[in-house]
Amino acid sequence: MKINRPESNFLEELTPPTATKSLFVTPENLMKKDLRTTGVITPVRSQVPCNSCTSHGFSALIESYYLSTMATEIELAVGWMHTCLAQAHCHGGVSLRGLAELLSGQILPIASQGNYPWNPSQCNITGKYAVPALMQVLGPEQIRAAILSGYPVVTGIWAHDDFLVWPSGDIYTSSNKNGSFQHVVCLVGFDDYGGYWIAKNSYSSGWGDNGYVSIAYGHCGIGQIYHAYTVVPA
Repeated sequence: MKINRPESNFLEELTPPTATKSLFVTPENLMKKDLRTTGVITPVRSQVPCNSCTSHGFSALIESYYLSTMATEIELAVGWMHTCLAQAHCHGGVSLRGLAELLSGQILPIASQGNYPWNPSQCNITGKYAVPALMQVLGPEQIRAAILSGYPVVTGIWAHDDFLVWPSGDIYTSSNKNGSFQHVVCLVGFDDYGGYWIAKNSYSSGWGDNGYVSIAYGHCGIGQIYHAYTVVPA
């Protein structure tokens, strides 16, 4: 399975940026949280062959909401979200803020109602699951608080070509945005002791750590320059 970097940038940057590095961890408040251990995270999926990472990120977040609040495991139609709602082509990215606004009030279909990649002819279908209220989170402290409350956070990152083939077991670092590409992941945990976020990716379970990657605090723009969203606590 070949994963291609996006053709162009598609994420809006925060103006002005938030804190340039993570300053929220002190020896007195070290913690860790991994939502995978609580049974509220759905399986890792693959965005190939499309650049639909933003839709995958929001799908992971919303699926987790239904699993957490209603004990209902669903697989949302990522292709419908990317092609029909955002009206993006297969290799075109979608901004986090733009898709968050489009998702407001939507009733989403599930994956079995069509085929991925989605064809525009499949857009006229009836949805099944309402989008919960979404809220923006700013900075690492708010991201950490959202995860502690039991909900993932979908966020933009920057990464370099080594990210496309990242091996398991290593913590990803990238402090320099030059030459990078933009991507979206869903944060499902953090570890203050190791100094990293736990990110659910959309490159399939064969990538990284069974589809996940640890990203070092203060790297890849998390909590710094890109929009991030979670659900309003029920």
